[in-house]
Amino acid sequence: MNNFKVGSHPYQVVELTKRIERLTAHLKNFRKDNVSKLSLFKLVSKRKRFLKYIKRRDFEAYQILTTKKKS
Repeated sequence: MNNFKVGSHPYQVVELTKRIERLTAHLKNFRKDNVSKLSLFKLVSKRKRFLKYIKRRDFEAYQILTTKKKS
């Protein structure tokens, strides 16, 4: 469990990451599902924007998120 508040940007990044992982697993089985591929691209883009914003505003939270994401 993370220590971020539910509506905060870091929390949203964590939730987006979970959704991206589920969608990636789905696409491994259903490679031709173009609607899901488009969804995945949108989610990755959204997470990238959130991370960029967090990096500017709260660098400590950014470091926590990026180290958790890699492991």
